[in-house]
Amino acid sequence: MHIVIVNRWPRFTEGVRWDHELTRYEEFIDHEAHQVSYVVDRVGATGVLAGRERIASMVEVDDISSYDHLRAAVTEVTERVGRPVDQIITLSEFTLDAVARVRQSLGIPGPGPDEVAVYRNKVRMKEILAEAGLRVPHFAGCENVEQTLAFAETTGYPLIVKPVNGAGSIGVHLIQDDKALRGLWETREPGGYEIEEFITGTVHHVDGFAGEDGTIVFQVVSRYLNDCLSFEGGAPLGSVVVQRGRLRERIEEFTQSCVSRRSACAECPSTWSSSSPGPRSWSSSKWPAGSAAPRCRTSFTSCSA
Repeated sequence: MHIVIVNRWPRFTEGVRWDHELTRYEEFIDHEAHQVSYVVDRVGATGVLAGRERIASMVEVDDISSYDHLRAAVTEVTERVGRPVDQIITLSEFTLDAVARVRQSLGIPGPGPDEVAVYRNKVRMKEILAEAGLRVPHFAGCENVEQTLAFAETTGYPLIVKPVNGAGSIGVHLIQDDKALRGLWETREPGGYEIEEFITGTVHHVDGFAGEDGTIVFQVVSRYLNDCLSFEGGAPLGSVVVQRGRLRERIEEFTQSCVSRRSACAECPSTWSSSSPGPRSWSSSKWPAGSAAPRCRTSFTSCSA
């Protein structure tokens, strides 16, 4: 196979420090049995530790989350190697959307834009879960200033405004009143944002693996220490694995309900939920999450799937 890996993650070799073990591509993918090419940005180039003699081709781009840049790079890789791309892989949520569009435009197998929207577009993922009768925050896609003010009048403050395809609480705003909401729209257009009710409670996170029928065969529940919004403001963020008990069972049952109904089969489901006063989903994905949850899961279970 000709496999293209899109990488934006660095790797570190100077002593003991945090490293992204899930990007050890040279260990996970046989570079001898397959032709493996890389598309990277400047930082991502430091994360490619396979010997250059084992790499079919490598192209560096300025903006690795740009569809135009990625499509041009994959086209260049195809021409250099002299054969079509069979698979394109990315492990960063920041590049999932662009990679999906590249797959679609170049006819590469794998999730396309519609499937990726199920776990990248925060409005779409909540629509699917709400239609299935699962609890989600009151939400709406932002269309214009007056529409968001009308939502605020109906739902009440405080509210959260966030990019529909954001990650890591980047660009998330906690809005307390009409003045703050109007002020936010003075600096940006509402399109591309979601508005939702602000829910307090303990945030839990679930990592797992689901089969093609949506059945979760493995999952680990973690509890966040602090929260993502606080982390964006400079506070530390971590997680601890939740031990067996009724709380963990309730969250596992809720996660299974979410995964079964969101039409996103197989791979790695991750679900964020607030457990107070009851489980309520506010995000889901198909990639390993942050807050050291993957590292805790691997250490606790010896499973990195």
